[in-house]
Amino acid sequence: MNTKKLRMPLDILMTFLSIILMGGAYLFPADIVHEILCVTLFVLWAVHVVLNRRWYASLAQASKLITSTNANDRRSYGAIFLGQYNGRRVLQTVINCGILICTIF
Repeated sequence: MNTKKLRMPLDILMTFLSIILMGGAYLFPADIVHEILCVTLFVLWAVHVVLNRRWYASLAQASKLITSTNANDRRSYGAIFLGQYNGRRVLQTVINCGILICTIF
């Protein structure tokens, strides 16, 4: 199956689950429902990371690009360094990096 067809529904489902889980004890008097949805969200997050592993790999190799003197190195480090950065792309990259940092901590 093409991963591009899977990414958008996965992101929408993760967003929906995150919003529902923010309700906490108000929406879920029984903790078991909340815990099951949390585990489901964690599994979906793991699938999301696997599907987008190239983006994360390009972030991991950013230090090599910054210290490199060769201008052609940009092509080998992933899509994050290619193309024009407009306002939307900058905002999206900052948000994605912020979510990654929050997830790590």
